[in-house]
Amino acid sequence: MIGKIKYLIFFAVISSLTISCSESENSDDNSSYYYEETFDFEINPSIELIVKPAASGTFRGVSLGTLRDDVLKIEETTQIINDSPESIVYRVNYDVNQDVDVEYFFDDQSKVVKIQAYLYPQNKEEQKVAFKELLNYFEYSFGTPDFSSENQVIWKSRLGEFEIMLKKQGNVKVHDVEIEINPIVFTPSALSSIK
Repeated sequence: MIGKIKYLIFFAVISSLTISCSESENSDDNSSYYYEETFDFEINPSIELIVKPAASGTFRGVSLGTLRDDVLKIEETTQIINDSPESIVYRVNYDVNQDVDVEYFFDDQSKVVKIQAYLYPQNKEEQKVAFKELLNYFEYSFGTPDFSSENQVIWKSRLGEFEIMLKKQGNVKVHDVEIEINPIVFTPSALSSIK
């Protein structure tokens, strides 16, 4: 009897996977690429221009490990302001007189190893609003932060392969917001402490 129940559960799981796979094969690839179709979070249009939500990728459709040629395709309509073998910097105008510079860093195999974005709000109030809107977006996308303070928030990926840092920087005249996506590197001392 228990064997028949296990068989029925196994059959039900396999059937549902087969049905969901056949439905995804029949869907148009472009229709599911952007989150707009499935993204049920109310995102500020300016923030949407910054993060460019996509069905795949960690930020702007790009993840750590994405090939340089794929980054060029994903960002093909974005203005390049600096291009070298080590990195590409794009400039995105996300609001009136408001820019964000997005930089992708590459290893010797032309794979993304780090992503940074710098927003340049005009004043402290705009910095506060941008920080809060980005915080809301990342909380929706990646859940509760692993670390949070007034000026910095960090999320670690569920599988532990990368972390996202959102932080406010500046002084009396400068009011930047930075987004940084880095791989989580395990050092020998860190590995020895894991038991």
